[in-house]
Parts: sequence; C-alpha cells; structure tokens
Amino acid sequence: MTTDSSSAVLYALPSYRVQPIDGRSLMLLRLDSGAVAALDARWQPFLGLLETFRTLAEHAQVIASRVPELRGQEAALTGALEQLVPRGVFISSDEVLARLAPSDNPPPPSPVTVCIRTCDRPQLLERLLASLQANADTFAKQRRYEVIDDSRQPASIQRNRQLIEQFSRTLHLEYVGRAEQQALIDALCAELPEDTHALRWLLDSEHPDHADQPTYGVLYNQLFLRHAGQRILMLDDDAVLKAWQHPDTEWTPWFALGAGIGTAYTQADSAFAELQPYSADPLDAHVRALGADVGSGIAASTGEVATQSCLHNSAFVSAPHPYALDGRIRYTLNGLLGDTGSTTDHLLLYYAPELIPQIIESDERYHRLRTSPRCAFTGTRRGLLTGVSHFHHTTCAGLALDPLIAPVIPIGRGEDAMLGNLLSYLYPEDFGLRLPFGLEHWPEQPRPWALAPEQIASPPSACSVMTMWLATLRAPVEVTPQARLHLLGESLAASADSGVLSARVQDLIQRRLHETLIDQFAITQQSLAVKGAISDAWRHEITKISQWLAKRLHDSTALLPPQQIDALAATIQRYGETLGAWERAFRVRTRV
Repeated sequence: MTTDSSSAVLYALPSYRVQPIDGRSLMLLRLDSGAVAALDARWQPFLGLLETFRTLAEHAQVIASRVPELRGQEAALTGALEQLVPRGVFISSDEVLARLAPSDNPPPPSPVTVCIRTCDRPQLLERLLASLQANADTFAKQRRYEVIDDSRQPASIQRNRQLIEQFSRTLHLEYVGRAEQQALIDALCAELPEDTHALRWLLDSEHPDHADQPTYGVLYNQLFLRHAGQRILMLDDDAVLKAWQHPDTEWTPWFALGAGIGTAYTQADSAFAELQPYSADPLDAHVRALGADVGSGIAASTGEVATQSCLHNSAFVSAPHPYALDGRIRYTLNGLLGDTGSTTDHLLLYYAPELIPQIIESDERYHRLRTSPRCAFTGTRRGLLTGVSHFHHTTCAGLALDPLIAPVIPIGRGEDAMLGNLLSYLYPEDFGLRLPFGLEHWPEQPRPWALAPEQIASPPSACSVMTMWLATLRAPVEVTPQARLHLLGESLAASADSGVLSARVQDLIQRRLHETLIDQFAITQQSLAVKGAISDAWRHEITKISQWLAKRLHDSTALLPPQQIDALAATIQRYGETLGAWERAFRVRTRV
C-alpha cells in the first residue's frame, strides 16, 4: 500500500503525556493544547513512531513493519488513527504550512558583506581572491568584500596588503588588519570608557591575558561588532569559490535534526567524476535566504512556497510549531568538497558500510583510502532547515546579526559550537539553512584520514564548556534576546558568587565526557553489527576503537586536574562579566 504524500495531509504527534486509566486503556494528553484522547493501552509502545510527519497510511505501515503480528492489518490501523484526528491530538502539515506562507510585508534586507578570515596563509588568500574575481566576472555581481587579518608574520601581513591593493582594482575590497582592528576597539572604548577592559579582552588578540593562547574567537567578535545589525558571509581563506552538487539535487528544503555526514573519496578526480558543477552564484544562494522569515527564505531558495515535501518524514521537533513565534533563517551554510577536518573522520568511517561500501569491501581499497589525502563531499542532496544550534562554519557561512548577537569566548577552540548554542539560546524559534552544494576546500597541506580515539575525550576548552552551560539554560520563547543575554550573565555570576562555579564546570565536563563515550561506543557497536563484505582492516580498526571506548568508560573520571578546572571557571566567569559591556557596544555599533 502506498500513499501520495505530496497531496495527502501529514500528521505528527507533538509533545504529550500518557496517563494510565486501567490495565487496558490510557489517556493521551497533548501538552501544548490540552487535547486528550483515550487509547487502548496496546498503543503505548508505538506512540514514539507517531512523532514524525507522515500520512496516516504511512504511520500504519511503519507500525506494522515493527510488529510482525500486525502485518496485514494496515487498513485497520489507519482507521484507528483516523479516529484520533478529530480529537486534536495530532498536528497536521496544513497547520505548519500555514505558518510558512511568505511574509506579505518583509522588512528590507540589510547590506551583506563577504568577510574573509585569514592568518599567515597569503598564498591561499590569493587563490581565494582570484576565485572571487572569477565569480564576480561570471555573474556580474558587485559585492562588498572584507579581509580580516590575524596574521602574526610581518611577511604575511605585507603580502596580504599587496593582494588587497591588487584585487581592489576590480573588487570592492577592504583590508582589516591590526591597525584597523585596534581602531574599532579604541573608538568603542572612547565611547564606553567604563567598559574598556571588558571590550579589549573580547576584541584584542594581543591582550596580555591572551598571551601564548590561540585567539580564534577574536575575529568572530570583531566581525560581529563591525557589522552589528547587518548580514555577513564568512569565508575561510583555504576555500575556493567553486561549488559542486549531486546530480540529483533537489532544492526544496527539508526540516531535519542534523546535517548528515558525507561521502569519502580516495582522490579528487573520483569526486569530480561523480558530482556536477553548481551553475549559479553560490554567494547569491546564501544572500537570498539569509535573515528572511522561514517561509520567505524557502520561497527565495526554490522560487515556490513551502509544500508538504518540506515536512514529509521530518520529526515533529525539527519543524516550526504552529503556536510558536515567527522564526527566521538566522544563518546559512554550505558543505564542502575536499578536506573535511578531523571532526568528521570518526563518524564517516563508522558509517562507511552504508556510505562508501565500495571502499571497504577489500583490505586493499580500505588501506588506499586511509593513506590517501582526506577528501570528502559534505554537500547534501537537498537543502536542510535545522535548529540553529547546528552551526558549524566549514567554508562559507552567513549570519544575520540583528537585533542582537552574543560574543564568543576569544581564546581557545570550539568557537563555532559555542556560537551555535548562543544562537539557539537567543533565538529558539529560528532556523539554519544548509544549502545543497559544497565549495572546494583544499588546505595547503592535505592530511590523511585519522581515527584517533583519544580525540573523543580531548580536554575541553572554555568555549566547549560554555556550549554545555548554554544547553542547560531554559527560558520561555517569549523572552527577548536581550533578556536572555542578561539571564546568561546572571547564571554565571550567581555560580561564581556562591563559590560553586568550578564544581559546576567539573560536573558539566564529567557528564559530557560520559555521554560522549557512551554515544561513540554505541556507534561502533552498530557499525560492527553490519553484515556483508566488510574488509578485515576496517573491522579491526573499528574494533580497536570500540575496545578503547569500553575501557575508557570504566574510568570516565574528569579529564583535568583541579587547577585547570579552576582556570576554565575563571575564564568563564570573566566572559560573563563582559556581557553587559558587549551589549552596550552592540547598541553603539548599530547606530553607526
């Protein structure tokens, strides 16, 4: 039995509570509306299957596929589900699509600046600028470009300035080096003298407190204030503005919980043979949707209003709720073709039997993959609308910096994950849009694939601890971003004043470590259960990782000694103390 989901109404069960009535029946209560329905108690094991948007007939098929004794009874199951519809316990796709109608009076879009972060890699910056020039020539687009430089070597700084002068003859291009960054800091401190120390800590990579530490977050904070209230696209200097997509790409986006993994290749030529060039301007694809209400963003990306296909097989929790506040597309991302970075190695190779079976069907092919330069395509087959906590800057990302954005901790790694959780905390009704293409990403020194299990339990940075902290904060969706930022600062100050901040940091690290180890162990076990032609080399490697994880689970004590926990807590306390200064600086910059 099949059903045309493009025309039939889809239904999903929203947040609910089950109350037993007696041994044979129960009461189902929909928490947002209070709708209730009495059910046969035998339905309880299947309620979780109803939390995804499907037609009633498809729900019946899914239930029957899980329970052998119900096979052949799909029609009776569909009839029972139909009786629940008038009782109001479901949310229908019609209700959600009504929320996704494009706005009749959208606000005028703010300017967009393409911002390039670079650090001591002038040869890669030159390659990127040349690709920007080629893109501008092809599509006759005039944009504002900005290179923000965190280089430390005088030769790199000199060469970067020469490149800006060279490409400024044809591109609207501005250089933001140390002097220009200091000028922003000085101007803000002159206007807000009481906030001088806080602002310099957030914005100055040469601040004495940052000595001998990586300052990855400083450029983020600089860009957020330089373009407060506007929209920006952020490009990495090792990207190339040449985009690729799957041959069967569908641009209608889909509400999803995550962004998927990717496909690995032993060489770039294999990827080029399988993919096809994206024929439009990849920057324009970001600009069209960025900052728009969700319905208008979908229409801008596809040329059509949202349809049932945006919801079909989406989990209820991943889609807009009909009762929620209006959401916007807070950020845009695309995938990449090339070096994915070590963060995706484990997942991609765990799922290799499903994603790249041809590579792991023999020891010879698997060894060739493991020793080849890392190359994968992470572009999706259709656009994905995800919760804003899924932000992870790969090659190009757009951000709508209004009405408020929060700073990231300026030192250490993990700034992308922290920014994602900040966006989710400040704007819980907003979405991110992952566009279905990938930009080329070729680092200067390609690295081989790495399966290093100790990375799973690596010591956390202050940014990663703040990411965990943000995930624990709760506030009603009606609370403004400004009030949420105040609540964040108050939560940090209260823990510091009561002397429990270090203990809370240690607890967060311990819990996250344990959860991570359990999740990773479960994935390895799922991988090892795969049947079929799997190479001994692949299975042996995954087995070693699984054994390492099992051993680590027996001793999942805190990673760091007390003095390092205290140092993390001190950094987090300092961050909380800067939030008021940051908000005042943001207001100043939005008036510029």
